Amino acid sequence: MQSLTPDLHDRKILGARHHPQQEALELFLNGGTLHLTGIIAFLLTTFTEQNIILDIYTCPARQAPQNWLAEYPWLEDFTDDAYRFIFIVPSAGCIGTLVQKNSGGTEYADD
Repeated sequence: MQSLTPDLHDRKILGARHHPQQEALELFLNGGTLHLTGIIAFLLTTFTEQNIILDIYTCPARQAPQNWLAEYPWLEDFTDDAYRFIFIVPSAGCIGTLVQKNSGGTEYADD
């Protein structure tokens, strides 16, 4: 498991937009936008006024910690080599669980 680059610690999630046909998800943050492609499933929970990112972790689906699979049993459908998981761990607010194809990408654009 590794932290996502760039470091988005203490960034606030202001909103999200899903583009299902393009398998893309955009997270609008204070100061920029995180563009994620190859997103085939996701769950964003506890979205509040304060959605402060503590860290964002990625890991190959086959290496997901058992406690993640226990907490999100639907991830079991994606535990082969074609996928990776992305977890948004909050200081406050939004918790994110995403499934991304290994061919997908992550790009951050400053405003």
